Amino acid sequence: MKKTCLLFDIGNTSIDMSYYDEKIIKRCKISHDKKDIIASLASYDLKEVESCLISSVNQLGFDNLTEVLKEHDIKILKVDPQMMDDYASKFHYQVTNTSYLGSDLFLDIIAYDNVPTIIIDLGTVGKILYLDRNKVFHGCMIFPSPLKFPSLVDKDTDLLKDCKLDTNAPLVSLKTDECISSGAINGVASLIAGSVNRIKKEYDANDATVILTGGQAKLFKDILIKSDLKDYIYDEDLSIKGLIKLYENRKD
Repeated sequence: MKKTCLLFDIGNTSIDMSYYDEKIIKRCKISHDKKDIIASLASYDLKEVESCLISSVNQLGFDNLTEVLKEHDIKILKVDPQMMDDYASKFHYQVTNTSYLGSDLFLDIIAYDNVPTIIIDLGTVGKILYLDRNKVFHGCMIFPSPLKFPSLVDKDTDLLKDCKLDTNAPLVSLKTDECISSGAINGVASLIAGSVNRIKKEYDANDATVILTGGQAKLFKDILIKSDLKDYIYDEDLSIKGLIKLYENRKD
């Protein structure tokens, strides 16, 4: 019996694709473009694939991907509210907003067994999620992507212009580009650290496991400690781990 599956996490910027055969995960990031999807799938032995599981928050990416998968007669499963409710019920999670919760956030919630958990997910937008010690999901906060800062200040001012982010910019500077970069990197790092520490205090969660993930997490994994956030785990495969749990416990 074939055990291999394809796992897809479709975000607003790109698609995380993984080839999983119970022990080995081969991972890559591709665009929403149909040609890119076809080229990426061509590098795998699709005859060994039993089915695929897709989490999606982007309709164009989902439509292009499913069109290609159907051409290969691969069974398609999608993370939907019913699948989330079934998993939450089986493993005693209390997630009351699955009817509109982004499936990517549900993957974040279930990826680790540790509770309480605070997840910092830095993708196309930034999110900080909180799951308490009783597996009750309290929700999240959302903030703009650091990569959008230069274009935002360019849009709303006459003198400030769009610029390439300098991830090593000093905290304060006399150079405009470095000032904008510091606001995007150091400012957001302080936002993250302050918010996580406040969640720990206000929700009595000082023992929470803090996890950093998402496509932009690499920008912050070494700087958060400077903003007084200590003891966090950097895990670029968090969404894939969540997909594996859903796939292995699915109801066919």
